[in-house]
Amino acid sequence: MLLTCKQQKAEWKGTIEEVDGVMVVKNPKEPPFGEEPLSLAEELSIGEAEGRKEYMFSRVSDVEADDTGRIFVSDSKEANVKVFDQNGDYIRTIGRKGQGPGELQMPNDIYIDTKGRLYISDVWNERLSVFNRQGDFVGSSNFEEYSVGKIVGVNNQDEIILIMNKTSKESGRDFIVFDYLVNVYSPQFKFKKSLYSTTIPIMQHFTKQGSRLALSIPFQKTLCCAMDSKGNAYLADSQEYKIQVFSPDGKLIRQIEKEHERRKVSKQDVEDYYNEHFFQEDESERKFWSDTVKEQSKIPEYKPVFHKFFFDQEKLLVLEDARDNEKNTSVDIFDSEGKYIGRTLINVLPKTWLDNKIYTVEEDEEGYQVVKRYKIIWKI
Repeated sequence: MLLTCKQQKAEWKGTIEEVDGVMVVKNPKEPPFGEEPLSLAEELSIGEAEGRKEYMFSRVSDVEADDTGRIFVSDSKEANVKVFDQNGDYIRTIGRKGQGPGELQMPNDIYIDTKGRLYISDVWNERLSVFNRQGDFVGSSNFEEYSVGKIVGVNNQDEIILIMNKTSKESGRDFIVFDYLVNVYSPQFKFKKSLYSTTIPIMQHFTKQGSRLALSIPFQKTLCCAMDSKGNAYLADSQEYKIQVFSPDGKLIRQIEKEHERRKVSKQDVEDYYNEHFFQEDESERKFWSDTVKEQSKIPEYKPVFHKFFFDQEKLLVLEDARDNEKNTSVDIFDSEGKYIGRTLINVLPKTWLDNKIYTVEEDEEGYQVVKRYKIIWKI
């Protein structure tokens, strides 16, 4: 795979001003560099359809890499994390299915800090587990009323930043609503402060003639996050191109904005989504629920702007949601000051973007999962 294009550099035309002690960076819709400011080349593929179990995956939930190039692959179905060296050779398996210390039920997110410690968010056990560089269990916490959603990172004070969630008081008969918080915890898992919070309806209940049906709400916003090498946390609501940057001490220091075109959710979008979610064999029952959902559904007016952040090589990388009739992933590129400097299209969906490498989960010709690594060559 190789994506490449000649570059034409122009002057950045945004503005930077200080507002109440916060540096506000306002970016234009178009960057100074033309599209495709980088190239990708496949370096490595890990995964086998049959044969050695160490190289077989069932349901990969996340991929991470450490500073030595070792690759960590979490498998939510097998309830473990497999570790490979930089050449793709198997090293060890961390965790096993269960509810005891060091055991996992459904690992959904992993993170490796600068000391080589592995943090695992386990959605079914509702806890965060930590293992050392050798794969030994160190400790865990279930954080009482909250569930761990995503691990933002560990800063240079060894504080752990997590996206937490819990059922909101706004939940009722018609909707399930979650409160999402970005919290900072001590190395001993003690709460220190909250950086950000938002409330998101995630599921709607439909009722007709005494029957009930529950469906997730399409095109709903999410909470996106990343951490840079200095421990600054980048946080944003995916419905608005306004990224807030918090220092390690929890102070809002920068806000990054970019002009963008908001895309409305069309009737066809709704039709396509719900048609995919009705599998009743009986056509009359299928039509019954399809008509009911279309009458009662409450969905956002606009589609999310983006869905994921990464920070690598002093660049903030924002993965936009796919545009209409666009199969590739669009990536907006910002420098360390928050200036919008480039945009590129890549035909992979990154799980991790680290040290000029992209790690992805793909399927082979037979539909089996493989983990791939791509090398990035920058042109800016």
